[in-house]
Amino acid sequence: MANRQQIYFALAFVAVAMVLPAGEANVRRDLQAQAGGGGVLSDPNLEASLKEMLGASERAKEKVPAVGNSQMVKECNRTYGAAIEHLNKALALLQGGIKTPQGFLELEAVVKEAMNDYEECDRVFAISTRPSPFIINDTYLKALGSKCNQMAETDAHQT
Repeated sequence: MANRQQIYFALAFVAVAMVLPAGEANVRRDLQAQAGGGGVLSDPNLEASLKEMLGASERAKEKVPAVGNSQMVKECNRTYGAAIEHLNKALALLQGGIKTPQGFLELEAVVKEAMNDYEECDRVFAISTRPSPFIINDTYLKALGSKCNQMAETDAHQT
């Protein structure tokens, strides 16, 4: 009896897991049609993730002077500044209303530039064979960047 209930529960779970994303896609299309199709509706989580990435980058840049004054630290300060510029550009693109799949590809490219900035900070320390005090933060920021790019890619395919 218990096995039968478990099977029914598993089947119900699979059915719900398949129906919910389809319903979400329909809701997005309906909202876009009501908005007059003026711009592509992006995933609201994309904007929230970009803002989180920007905030974490700004907090990291503020803490850089406390780490020291070496060339490596100065380079990380520069790369965090560049990442912040890239993320501000990405947010401006998104908030301006991306209308084409190409717009989402541009957004992905800008976020990848920010991710490259974090990678550059890590690389500078790796070359010196000193442990980077920023590695944990950079890993988190690169993971957020990957998440943003996945959402942007999904949005590009829904346009």
